[in-house]
Amino acid sequence: MEERTDSRASFEVAPWYQVVAGVTPLFLVSLAVILRTYVPGEVWDERWASFVRVGAYGSAAAALVAGWLMGFPRWFYLYPGLVLVGSALGLWWAAVEGGVGGGSVLGVVLGGTTLLFLLILGLLLVSGSRSRLVKRVRRDWTLVSCVVYGLMPLVQSLAFEDAHRNNQTVYLMVSAATVVAGAVMYLRGERKWQRALTLVSGMTIVLVMGALDRAHFAGGLGLWLAEPGTWREELLWFANLWAMVAGAMVAPALLSLVPGAADSRRTGASDVGLC
Repeated sequence: MEERTDSRASFEVAPWYQVVAGVTPLFLVSLAVILRTYVPGEVWDERWASFVRVGAYGSAAAALVAGWLMGFPRWFYLYPGLVLVGSALGLWWAAVEGGVGGGSVLGVVLGGTTLLFLLILGLLLVSGSRSRLVKRVRRDWTLVSCVVYGLMPLVQSLAFEDAHRNNQTVYLMVSAATVVAGAVMYLRGERKWQRALTLVSGMTIVLVMGALDRAHFAGGLGLWLAEPGTWREELLWFANLWAMVAGAMVAPALLSLVPGAADSRRTGASDVGLC
């Protein structure tokens, strides 16, 4: 299929069906977050919860493998961090269910996640895919920013820690939709500054929704709160979180200053689809 290009653009825009297929696992993870919060407690039992969690993060792992086999398309970079987060959560739940002691749970999570990371790194080296992955990142530093954006479900869980079932606000729904919409807009963006701005803007909206949600409950609706919070405390916490995530998203821009990056952009082969 013929793709739309622009002589001033640094990105070939792929057909919509490829974009939709690429972000579907991220959509399923966001859907799991929505179901957990908005479905009534008498319906949403632990069996449903386990099924949805495994399905959502399993689809992200499948996307990671599929993207690897397809030569690292752009949507691939949404899933390394998400798979690591899902693995860490899975190890946490397994350790707790298995009766592992409190202090040992963290050791199980850190150890298991580290082993998975080393396994992925080893496969990259053995399969010879490392150089191809490095070349793509050097041509487009926003791919590293995309990896950070793939951690948004974790950031979202921190921002909405007070959003409990049957105490819903619309803010979490808007936040979950924004995570998916931001990924779609990133994949459709043509210029690097557009793509980077899309990721930072999507993350910002998520945190703003989290701040509004926290203030809503802190005003007295959250009966589990010992005392209402203050706007100053909430805004300071969210501002610090925003600065850390935004910094991690923008920092990869330094890759464009690495010697040889410009040459790799000029001589690199043209991408296929979303690659």
